[in-house]
Amino acid sequence: MKTSSKRTRRIFSERDDFLLMIAVRCHPHSSWVQISSFVPGRTARQCRERWVNYLAPDVCQLPWSAEEDQQLLEFIEKNGKKWSQMLPLFPSRSYSNVKNRWYSVLKNQKRSQIIEPPEKNISDPELILEDQFIWEKMHLLSEKEECVSLF
Repeated sequence: MKTSSKRTRRIFSERDDFLLMIAVRCHPHSSWVQISSFVPGRTARQCRERWVNYLAPDVCQLPWSAEEDQQLLEFIEKNGKKWSQMLPLFPSRSYSNVKNRWYSVLKNQKRSQIIEPPEKNISDPELILEDQFIWEKMHLLSEKEECVSLF
């Protein structure tokens, strides 16, 4: 009898994200297989998708604006769900960010009922501490000559 080798899904922790950011920065021309070796318990595919869709510096994680929502609705109404064709309309959004916006929010809303996402409180102490922690770690990294020594 064959046993199931199903893995349980585990969200990326702050530590996983940090290790991945360091690995990509220190080994920018390495394969994802090599980069994933610095993030225990993560595959090359998981690391690549996390980087491309969430951690890359050019990916916008700010809330969607009403204008962006309207643009997305109009594109889908005219052209259908051709995600790769709509990416030029949202240069700072990842492929999965655009698709997730449609399926999680806009698909069930009528054009006149677009709800503006809640704004993050920039003065929230938890967010400030989290950003400060990441900034300090990245600053330490930039001062080091040898990135590998951080692992």
